[in-house]
Amino acid sequence: MEIIPGQAKHELAQYKVFLLVFLASVLLVWIGPYGNIGSVGTLDPWIYTGYFLHFNDLVARAGHTYYVSRAPYVYLGVALYSIFTPLVANLLLKALLWTGIAAPLVLITRKYFGLNAALIAWVATFANPYLGMALSWDYPDGPAISFTALGLWLALAPPSRWPPAVTLMLAGACWTMAAITNMIAVLIVLSSVATVIVWRAESLKQTFLDLLAIGAGAIAGLGVWSTASWLVLGQWNILGPQLAQIAYAKAHPDYLQDMWGRGYAWLADCYRLFALPIVLLASAVLLTRWQAWRELERRALLGSMVGGLAAAGLFAWQEFVAHKVLLRVSYHSSYLALPTLLALAVVGGLALRQPGRWPAAKARL
Repeated sequence: MEIIPGQAKHELAQYKVFLLVFLASVLLVWIGPYGNIGSVGTLDPWIYTGYFLHFNDLVARAGHTYYVSRAPYVYLGVALYSIFTPLVANLLLKALLWTGIAAPLVLITRKYFGLNAALIAWVATFANPYLGMALSWDYPDGPAISFTALGLWLALAPPSRWPPAVTLMLAGACWTMAAITNMIAVLIVLSSVATVIVWRAESLKQTFLDLLAIGAGAIAGLGVWSTASWLVLGQWNILGPQLAQIAYAKAHPDYLQDMWGRGYAWLADCYRLFALPIVLLASAVLLTRWQAWRELERRALLGSMVGGLAAAGLFAWQEFVAHKVLLRVSYHSSYLALPTLLALAVVGGLALRQPGRWPAAKARL
């Protein structure tokens, strides 16, 4: 990989960023517009709160359910609720999830485009109401986005002293956690892998080794969580209940459509879906200045574009071809906020500077 100037102090800066973003996330959840507790009248989010509070009792009564199979999210909540009061635990849980999204985007942007672009990426993340909705609703979508973002950080901007093969394996493990938390996240994981492969591409050999490391980490992560499932629930197949739900929906085509509606009238008011195409259009405009950018900047631009296009294509295919009602459901399509924000960070980073200069050489945290 091409060496980025000024990377010697990168490790210390990373811990500072995570801490600073976490403290800001606590304030955002505490006094911000999104709220700490799920809305009254909703049901599913409170089921997870029930597991956080009464895990052993619910497992004894119900066993390996669809809800408890989302282990990375459930176990994190159980751990926090066992230490803190419910209000404090929920605040810290949301702050950690916000940090898991914002800090990776800040660190990736800072590494490749400098401090100013990183600050803009941070503000854009905190100001995204769509992402705020997903995280304020106590449901697995927000945690799955957070685990996916952490995987992107480990693949694209980890501490430089960590061996690349190790960081890619850890990224694969994070993406396994995202998929276990909610299998819809597989779509955004696949788009993230596409982003990483293009962003890091130097040769076919390097791409093969990257995929090998990511795959090994994903398999190892699945083994760890399957073992935890066997120890806690007596079941190896941690994904069993979620796979059964997918099979049921496939066997009963009207199940999801009866729940969320038919037809395409919803498209006229679905403004939340416009952000990704607009950012990709801006990326395409910058692509016309291909010769002006350095090699790493080109790969970053292409990687974010490929990932965004892959995410849009996969979700569109699920909605319009497979009829899995993803785009029409706000919390299902909230996953698109991640590739949107990453592509926006790249566009902003390139737009903020003059071609041929490398601001990361001067920027310090």
